[in-house]
Amino acid sequence: MALRMQVYVGLLYQDLIRRHKLGRSGRLPPVLPIVLYGGRRAWTASQVLSDLVLPAPEGLGWLQAEQRYLLVDHHRMPAQAPSGRSLVAALFGLRRCRSKQAAIELLRAIGAWINEEHNQPLRESLSSWITRCLRHKLQPKALAAREVPIMKDKEFDSWEECILDEAMHGREEGREEGREEALRVLLLRLLSRRAGGMPPAWERRIAESGLPDLQTWVEDLFDGAAPEALFGQP
Repeated sequence: MALRMQVYVGLLYQDLIRRHKLGRSGRLPPVLPIVLYGGRRAWTASQVLSDLVLPAPEGLGWLQAEQRYLLVDHHRMPAQAPSGRSLVAALFGLRRCRSKQAAIELLRAIGAWINEEHNQPLRESLSSWITRCLRHKLQPKALAAREVPIMKDKEFDSWEECILDEAMHGREEGREEGREEALRVLLLRLLSRRAGGMPPAWERRIAESGLPDLQTWVEDLFDGAAPEALFGQP
């Protein structure tokens, strides 16, 4: 993971340079590399790249890569519903909850945070992630991926009711062609936002691909993969 993180940071910097997003200073921004781990076993991988490399000959040590990352391991977080304003604890709690009521309580905590005006830019991304999480938990084999229109087409009393409705709605969509089309729409939107546009070659490839490829690309993008790494340079 330490090696992957260095690659991710390098790809991010290359993307910023290619899209002329460095700002007036012309310098690269600092990066906070974070790994959110929700596996069943405790995290044991090295958090420093140098631990994965053979000792350097004398005089070369100071020239070696030292990429590090911040690990957030759910095993070290409280098992009960989080109190206060810990968004990370609430998100991990959502992955571990075993009942609808527990999910609602956690969604209320997340909703209180995300409904604040300065957090609105994260609303759509978090909503999409939460919906995917709940779909896997509620009915892993029958749920379809689809966009999450928050408070657009229906009236809900609360933010958490809207999210749960979107997650449960996938139970009614079982046909493979419907799932493919929903994934194509989601993939096109993600790529447009990440890459600042949609190259025709990417769009054609998505239109011609089937469900397995579409699912893999969406998951890779949610995991932080660069669009160019998946589809090549536009």
